[in-house]
Amino acid sequence: MVRWLNRRQARGQTDQAITEYFRAALPLLREGIEEYRTRAAAVDEICDHVFSDPTHARRLGLEPSADRSLLEKLHQTGEDLSKYLRHIETLNESDFLAHWRRVLSSQSEYTYLLRRLVDDFGNFERLLPALPGTGPLITDPRTQEHVGRMYDINMRNVRIFELIRDLWRSWRQNSLNPAWSFFEPRADLPLEMGKLITEYLVQADPERIRARRQAAQQRGRRFEPYRFWRAAENLRLMADVYYNPSEGRKPEMRRPYVNLQLQAAPPVCVDIRRLNWTFKEILNNSLSASSRMYVSAGGAWEAKPLPRHDTPQPDPAISLCAGGRKRSWWKRPVLRLSFVDEGIGIPPDHLPYVTYWAYSPRREEFRARARRSELSKDQALQEIQIGGKGIGLGYATAVVREHGGTLRIDSQPGEGTTVTIELPIPTPMNVGA
Repeated sequence: MVRWLNRRQARGQTDQAITEYFRAALPLLREGIEEYRTRAAAVDEICDHVFSDPTHARRLGLEPSADRSLLEKLHQTGEDLSKYLRHIETLNESDFLAHWRRVLSSQSEYTYLLRRLVDDFGNFERLLPALPGTGPLITDPRTQEHVGRMYDINMRNVRIFELIRDLWRSWRQNSLNPAWSFFEPRADLPLEMGKLITEYLVQADPERIRARRQAAQQRGRRFEPYRFWRAAENLRLMADVYYNPSEGRKPEMRRPYVNLQLQAAPPVCVDIRRLNWTFKEILNNSLSASSRMYVSAGGAWEAKPLPRHDTPQPDPAISLCAGGRKRSWWKRPVLRLSFVDEGIGIPPDHLPYVTYWAYSPRREEFRARARRSELSKDQALQEIQIGGKGIGLGYATAVVREHGGTLRIDSQPGEGTTVTIELPIPTPMNVGA
């Protein structure tokens, strides 16, 4: 594709090349939307109509409307997107290109369109919590096949939009010699793992949260908390973080809750945004397994370490390890990354299924505790929404496999869990050839 675009660029046919690529991508988007809707209906049929029954949506707090089910909203949003894409396809060449130039040049329009595709349509955060967490339904190969394919469709649609935007930006910055930097190995993954801890601690800073909330109120906007705020707050409490006001509130861990063993490693060519999200999903599981976080009587979140770490000078409960070239079993150099925690571990009967989509014994535990009146209905709902959806490890496994790597989970109940990622180290691409 890159060579084809370069040849068209050399002939002075940049606009025609962009238009042809966009026109070729739109049918793929529409086909993906239709297949996603079909597979969601198939999962609904297999899993006793969990998507088409409005009571499931109301019970989980996933749909504010009392008369619309998750499946109905999915179909309606998909139909709206399909109509929009079909309308664009009917435009003449000049209007077609002008439309995409406007969308890609406006961050707000591009973000809105991407949000419609990802958040409103194909949102796993809305669909998977409605599925049972354990039992034959979620381990049914038919369900896993449909849900896995739904994930693939969603990610392909997002990549089409992102590639369109990256190509457009490359041409706009230098139309005579566009740079294809997104094809070059340049991601420093050990550095990214270290930045992840800092990001969590900064996002959990009470002063920063208070300032953002006040700014949102002054603008008349809704305050949107950090996506992984619960995990970030957990880390802040467990690491006993101090924010130094004289250094711009730089976070400092007074308790060595997380140990970083990050060695120098060669850069790799990866989708850094999705891989960062993968790191966060795994780290969230480690934080949850190595501590206990709950709502106090006053309504504030509190966190306590496991009994063996509840000492004045405990050893780190979580270790992040990365570094060097290693040889994999298929004789290729790989970069090895590990997330090690000394938490509660995973029972052997659950370990084979933890990477399955929507497999979540924890979610079922919350529901059982609510039925036994150990948790109020609101507390159980809040716990289910915050964690235990069965998405994290399924997402991490899919992303690693897309990069040609492997993800391995080793765990002993009561001792801890180790998640190891191995990613191939590629050679640079000569995209200008």
